[in-house]
Amino acid sequence: MKFYAQELRVTGYVKKVFPEQSMFEIEARSGDVFEGYTTGGTYFFVARNTDKIDRDRTASGDTTLTKYLHEGQLASAWGILQIHNDKQRFDVKGSRSFRKQQGSLRIRGGALVAHSNYLFCRYLAQRQFGRRDEFDFTGYRTNLSATGGKTEEDTQECDTISRLIYGLSSAYMLYRNKRI
Repeated sequence: MKFYAQELRVTGYVKKVFPEQSMFEIEARSGDVFEGYTTGGTYFFVARNTDKIDRDRTASGDTTLTKYLHEGQLASAWGILQIHNDKQRFDVKGSRSFRKQQGSLRIRGGALVAHSNYLFCRYLAQRQFGRRDEFDFTGYRTNLSATGGKTEEDTQECDTISRLIYGLSSAYMLYRNKRI
């Protein structure tokens, strides 16, 4: 194939990091190995919680590449894949690490999951009932728009209301917060 380029996103495990060449190898689930080349403009991120607070606590490394990527680590990289004849090059524009440090997944942890659930429940309650201190269940609707807001349809379903009551009571038992 001559002069072919496309956007590519690869998620897999980092096989090897070559800081002197600004390159790393990432192995996808299919077994394909991609050589990702980074530049000074490559963005590196650590996975964030739903509150979008940057909790980047990576250890300091020699370069940005070694600071965020380690062998055996789950990571995602995106950029431009260029193919010309038998050669290919993957220029990485961004990379997301799912570990805050080697050996621990960023997306796991009791406080992280509980806080994510709390924020999600609070968002749904605010979309449904507004920002008041007391819930007004007469304003509850089972038919919601794609953004979680109310629609003009006012048909109520008993099973959906019972799920709401169960969800609110579960949230109260977890967080001891009447308002979420």
